[in-house]
Amino acid sequence: VLERLPAEEPQTELQRQAVRLHDRVALLADRLDREGTIPFRDVIAAATSRLVVIVDFLAMLDLIRRRYAEARQDGAFGEIVLSRIRGAPPLPSARPDAGSGDGGGPARASGAGSGAADAAAPD
Repeated sequence: VLERLPAEEPQTELQRQAVRLHDRVALLADRLDREGTIPFRDVIAAATSRLVVIVDFLAMLDLIRRRYAEARQDGAFGEIVLSRIRGAPPLPSARPDAGSGDGGGPARASGAGSGAADAAAPD
């Protein structure tokens, strides 16, 4: 039976760009510390892929959840502006070199990553 099947094409391995939510949260928090207010459009202006845009959006939501930042949007489809909340305590792991609190590294190609917020994308 196996002899009748066409020869399998070799599996190609895609190079993946690791994008960790923990790292993007730390970068966004550091930028908010310096600038105070940031249009989300400016956050994603240097994004190298859709994946980076998605993880940056998740990072923004995480900072809001932690009550570190707040977002404003004037009207549907209006610009989102992220601001650091005055008096908010610093994040316990606001630096990328600090211990990870998000559960691990980037997801594997099989989707068996350690968390929904870690991801990898083809170059």
